Amino acid sequence: MVTTPLIQNGIKVELPKGHVSEVNLSEQPKEWVVSIDAQGKTYLNKEFVVQNDLLQQLRYAAENNGVDAVVVRADAGAQFGTIIELVDAIKNIGKIQYVAFATEKTHTDSSGVH
Repeated sequence: MVTTPLIQNGIKVELPKGHVSEVNLSEQPKEWVVSIDAQGKTYLNKEFVVQNDLLQQLRYAAENNGVDAVVVRADAGAQFGTIIELVDAIKNIGKIQYVAFATEKTHTDSSGVH
């Protein structure tokens, strides 16, 4: 797996590479971004937050502010189990309809080789 560092919103996260372009949820105004750094710390829209508080804030936003999409920006060095547990908990928030992973598209040469 190839990764590149990405500092967006002040949180350094090395996004994994993927071949398929994802739906651009950033065009939708009712999304929030959850970031997980390599140490497993979670951030909600740039602010550090412990997981229980993160889930409460997402639930409140979904119920009161119409937030229905969450983009997960997980560092390639973050533990897979931690990421999946968090995504599962987010999906259990009833009004969250979309959970997407942020990746960076790999660059291929004309022969399709990375």
